[in-house]
This record gives sequence, C-alpha cells and structure tokens, in this order.
Amino acid sequence: NVVDIARDFSTMGCFQSSLTKRSIGGLLTGNGENMEDESVASVSDVVALEGSNVQSGVAISSPVPVSPIHDEAEDTPGDPSEKPVTDEKLEHEQLNEPGDPTTIEKSLSNQNMTEKADLFQIKRRSSAQSASSPERRESKSPMNTEAIKVDREKDFSTPSKSKRVRRRIDGSPILPDCNMPRKTVYLFRHGYSQGQAAQKNGLDRKTDPSLRDCALTERGIEEARAIPKQFLDDERDSIEVVFSSPLTRALHTSILGFPNKNIICHFDLGEIGTKAPENIPRKMAAVLQDLREDIEKRDSSLTTDTTTFQPSDWPRDTAPGVIKKEKVKKFFQWLYKERQEKVIAVVCHHNVIKTVVINGEKLRPKNAELISCSLNSNGELFLVNGLETNDDLPVAALDFGASTS
Repeated sequence: NVVDIARDFSTMGCFQSSLTKRSIGGLLTGNGENMEDESVASVSDVVALEGSNVQSGVAISSPVPVSPIHDEAEDTPGDPSEKPVTDEKLEHEQLNEPGDPTTIEKSLSNQNMTEKADLFQIKRRSSAQSASSPERRESKSPMNTEAIKVDREKDFSTPSKSKRVRRRIDGSPILPDCNMPRKTVYLFRHGYSQGQAAQKNGLDRKTDPSLRDCALTERGIEEARAIPKQFLDDERDSIEVVFSSPLTRALHTSILGFPNKNIICHFDLGEIGTKAPENIPRKMAAVLQDLREDIEKRDSSLTTDTTTFQPSDWPRDTAPGVIKKEKVKKFFQWLYKERQEKVIAVVCHHNVIKTVVINGEKLRPKNAELISCSLNSNGELFLVNGLETNDDLPVAALDFGASTS
C-alpha cells in the first residue's frame, strides 16, 4: 500500500527531496487536482494521513509505525521535541530491518547513488552562488590584484631582475672590484632604418626579402650626423675608439656619427632575438660597397676595421638568442679586461642595449640617442644618465646590481 511505499522511500533517504504534496495526493486519490500547495512534503505528512479516510474513501493503515522526519522546507514548524532522523540512523535501521538480504543490498546501493546525486547538485549550487557573490567579484577586482602583486614583490626570497647576481660555473658570484677603475661607455642605437619604416612603405617587416640587412632612411642619416652635437667638447674628444655592429644600419651610423674616430666592427654586437630580414647579415664586401662614398670622406689616417674580428663562416649566423646574449656579455668583459681604452663608444641595437645595461629595466633606447654607462670590472654596464660623474654611483649598486634610481 501507499504507506509501505512511503516507508521504502524514507529508508532510502530520498522521499523528502523527491515527492511533492501534489504527487502524494495523486498516489492517495488517483489525481492531484485538489492539491494546490506544491511545497515539498515530508514523510510526516503521509503518516498524518494514516488511518484516515481521503477523498476516494480508501482507508490507509499500517501495522508498523513510521518515525516522523522533520522537514525544514515545511511552512509549519514541527514539534520541537521531535529530533530529525540522521542518515546514520536510517542506515542503522535499514541494516537491522528483517528482510531479504538482496533487497537490503539494493536499497543501500540506491541510497548511495541518491546521496551522490544530491551532493553533486549541492556543489553545483554552491559554485554558482560563490561565482556570483560580492566576495567572489571583489577577489577579482584590480585593487586586490595589485595587493597580491605587492605581496609577491615583498617576498625577497626570489630576487628581482635588478638584484640578481651573475655567477661562475662553480656558483661563485661575479662581482665588480670596487677598487678597480671604471671605464666610460657611450651606447648608441643605430639611426632610423628601412626596417622601422617598412609599414609606412607598405612592406612586411617580418618577411620582405628586400629588407635584408637594410640601410638607414634619410631620417636615420640625419640622426646619425647629429650624434656629435650630443656631447660636450671634452666628452667627444675623450672617446678613444668606436665599436660597431656589422649590420649596415649600425656601421653607417658609426661612420656618420664619429667621422674623426677609428671604427672597429665586432661581430658579437648584432641584433638579438629576431629572425627578421633586416637582422640577416650580408658579406662585408657588399656592406662596404654600399657605404663606400661616406667611408672615402673620412680622413685617410682613420681606419674602418671589418676584418680583425670577422668569423671565418660569416655571414652565416645561426646562433640562437641565448648564445648571442652570452656573446654580448662576454664582449663587454673582454672590453674591460683586454682593451686599454678608458672611454669607448658602442653603436649597436635595441635588444643588445637592453641585455647589457643592468639597471635599465625602464630604458627604451631611441634611435641615435646617447646612453652614458659605466663599465665595471666584471663586465657589467650601469646606466649613469643624470649622474654628474661615475663616482656618484652607489657602491651597493656596483656590488649587487641594484637600481641607481
């Protein structure tokens, strides 16, 4: 009968969440038309009907009493003295109820499946509520993101880029000797090039073969010729040698910007990290032929050396960016240890400058613009723009690579 069905559902722990009063009315009378309240019904509602006559006149009785279960969804509060039946108690009663062991096992299996389904629905509702809650939205706000960023920056266990110390293979730090004199290096990025103007000219900078080792534009030529004006007279006269990248735009900038200085082409100063056509080198004979007119205007006593440091397989240049970065760093170590000059100009490229200037995180090299640096005994370059002399560099910055700002 219906009470037996209700008891089976209650022992399975799903009667409370599965049936509504309309469905119960349908079970009892054959229809649910007179049941307008669709709130969730509890087992106690069915028990309350036990032994009474419903609309169809059918009497319901049960030889076994059913324990009432308090339903929080009920509009009318239940008896406070009645304690809710827990899942553990239901399971205990079900295990101790006499009957067919196979039936009991099936009931347990059904109960576990129902509990898992209910738990899944609860998790889904909880996730939806947490995603739309103000607390959740607040955690994704920009202010909290900034707070998290600040907290991470306060974690000094991982040093920032400006505080990292270069180390040898054995792990010992490569630090400058503060008792050693420092050299002055004037860095220049080349003048405005055809590669930079590619988009304006309707060319694809990444693929157009006509841009291979491209030349300066008219604007770039004017920028290069204006380089001497950026120095004081004594600064310009103090420059002892100029080192240049072998790429056409850099070498041409060196020739125009330093008409009274010896120029040495060093092949480790080429651009880093991109395979654009403008960074693919050509044979030096072709480069010198293109620049012949400006080279011949220089004093005959001056040299433009493109052979001393030229690799035997040039212009083959297949080294990855990581190797090129190491070569650039070694070049400045060599510049300090092996060269006798104290004041040196270097004409190279954007990524080269960003690689070698230790405290230049915010540095944005512009075309043919002077960048004054101090070269220390370990080969590291420190930006000194804005400082009156190299002696104004803080010792802490020299030892640990900290920013001088």
